[in-house]
Amino acid sequence: MTFLNEEQLNSLNKESMAMIIKTLQGQIMLLDTTNKNLSVQLKVANETTHKLLAQVEALAAQIRLSNQRHFGKSSEKASIIDGQISLFDYYSELFNEAEVLKDDSKEPDIDEITISYKRKKKSGKREADLSDLPTRIFNHTLSEEELNDKFPEGYYELPAEVYKRLFHYSRDIHS
Repeated sequence: MTFLNEEQLNSLNKESMAMIIKTLQGQIMLLDTTNKNLSVQLKVANETTHKLLAQVEALAAQIRLSNQRHFGKSSEKASIIDGQISLFDYYSELFNEAEVLKDDSKEPDIDEITISYKRKKKSGKREADLSDLPTRIFNHTLSEEELNDKFPEGYYELPAEVYKRLFHYSRDIHS
């Protein structure tokens, strides 16, 4: 791009000047169109920014509320709130029922409290309750040959243990 000084501009003919003016008008129109496009883009960007800021503020408010519910005081014993008058300051002697209704009588000693009896558990109740139910006996024994095969160095027989267990008979077993 070349720049012309004042003498060179004055020495130009009419056709050259017209061509320069047309070129400048085209550039002005192109700059105007670009400016309008950029203005529209800026407006859309500003609207999007405002929406996003509103969403961020709403989410921050939700987080503050959640934190207050989760970590805040859980009773109604709140400290003094700015701008709110407390009735407890003016009428504290009326609202302090614990001290107004205080009983000056002597509390009982631990020695005065006695347990009258301790109830014993009945023995044999489970057997009595289960006595009407049918029983099946399973003996888990091995023959002498099987014992000698499995324990060639000898074995020791443990005392017999009896297990009682309820068993639900379904229709499939009986049919």
